Formats: sequence, structure tokens, C-alpha cells
Amino acid sequence: MKYENLTKFNDGEFKRLVGVPRPLFLKMVSVLQHAELAKKKSGRPHSLCLEDQLLLTLNYLRCYRDYVTSTAKQVKAWKCQSKQDGTGIDVKFLPVSCR
Repeated sequence: MKYENLTKFNDGEFKRLVGVPRPLFLKMVSVLQHAELAKKKSGRPHSLCLEDQLLLTLNYLRCYRDYVTSTAKQVKAWKCQSKQDGTGIDVKFLPVSCR
């Protein structure tokens, strides 16, 4: 979703969709604008505006957090099962919760 489509939503809906309140989002955009001005311009121009780049990043980080959490649970479960299956894994290398 592009930022121009999000402008019609109220602050509560904006926070639910983006993950951060609108004032914080606007502050992030202003920080990005200052950083863009300080950069040396070279190469191809961006195809997305700063607001859309920030939305894309926030959405990625939201999904990545869920992915990391689910992966960590799977790894923990796998390590616990390996110990219980008697595959020869040394107990001192397992997390305390799996011993």
C-alpha cells in the first residue's frame, strides 16, 4: 500500500495498518529527508518516495519479527527433541530449558 492511500485513514487505523502512530511516522520521514539531503547523489534515482520506502521497511520488519520468533521456537523444539531422541547430542550444549 502506498502512503498516499493511507492519508485517508484516521490515526487509529493508520497505526493498525502501519504499526507506528502517524506522528512517529512523520518524524521518521523527516529524519530520512535530512539523511537524503546529506547523501552524495550518484546512480539511478529512487523509484519509490521516502514515505513508501519507510512503509516497505516497516512492513518488512513487522513480518521479519514474526519469522524470527517462529524460527526460534522451531529451533528450540528441534534441539529439545534431539536430546530426547537420544541422538548423542551432549547435554551441556543444549539450552537450560531443554535439559
